[in-house]
Amino acid sequence: MSLLESHLSVQKKKVKSYHQSQDTFQTSMKTDIDQVKEILDRSILSNAMVENLINDLLDIAQIENGKYKLNEDYFDLKSCIKDTLDIVLY
Repeated sequence: MSLLESHLSVQKKKVKSYHQSQDTFQTSMKTDIDQVKEILDRSILSNAMVENLINDLLDIAQIENGKYKLNEDYFDLKSCIKDTLDIVLY
């Protein structure tokens, strides 16, 4: 093998190694981004649930003070329980 062929072989290996490292990095970044998106989604859901809880507590305080009238309203109990379990079990 000539010196030039040897040099080209080394350079090919370096390029191949670089591309493999780049692919590994991109895969790792995609995984990290997906995890961050999932955490943000759960955080948004948690914040909405806390806001609803605070509003409910404020409503209870108004009811106790006789300043609030109750209205019947539909809510999806199954969905509410599922959302709560998703947050608690995460």
